[in-house]
Amino acid sequence: MRSLILAASCLLFASCATTEKVYVDSYSAELICQASTDHYFDNGTLSKCRLTEPAMLGGIVCDGWIHFNEDGCIDQCLLARPIPFSGLSVPVGSWLLFDTEDPDHIAVIMFPQDMVVEGVTVRGGVKIMTSFHQNGRLKGCFLREDQVIDGIPCKASVFQEVRFHENGQLESCELSDDATLGDMTLPAGERIELDSSGQLILLPL
Repeated sequence: MRSLILAASCLLFASCATTEKVYVDSYSAELICQASTDHYFDNGTLSKCRLTEPAMLGGIVCDGWIHFNEDGCIDQCLLARPIPFSGLSVPVGSWLLFDTEDPDHIAVIMFPQDMVVEGVTVRGGVKIMTSFHQNGRLKGCFLREDQVIDGIPCKASVFQEVRFHENGQLESCELSDDATLGDMTLPAGERIELDSSGQLILLPL
């Protein structure tokens, strides 16, 4: 009798779906999602789900949780296959966040490890964001170690972001050491702002 109950239980669980197929019109792609992880916007488009196998959308292979905008474009996802971007190879395990106004542009990457981007050693790790301008140039990052950038000693921090102009010129950072800019000597710990030609911007007191 017990064996019959066990057999019936096995059949019952086997009949329960553990995955769901979701078709994404904007990419003409079918996603295999973990059951009950798919959520939808009021307009019926997919908001997010947890993939059970990698899926290619727009040339990018995502895995794990994937999020969409209401217009059906990818908002963010976990990278399952390396991609070339801005002169570097973005590694597997990177978390990508896309520009809401330009869904083809990767606005932010959370790298799984430290990376050298345009000669700058940027900090990787969970929730550590590295941002990029529309032209693909580095926009903002957090340094792993103190580094001299454009002749300016910049301090490593997980709180103070180092920022860059679209032309690659340093825009702002916290000084890791005293620095002389023009006829001014600024102390370590001071946060400075520079224009796109590298000239110091004097902020009002």
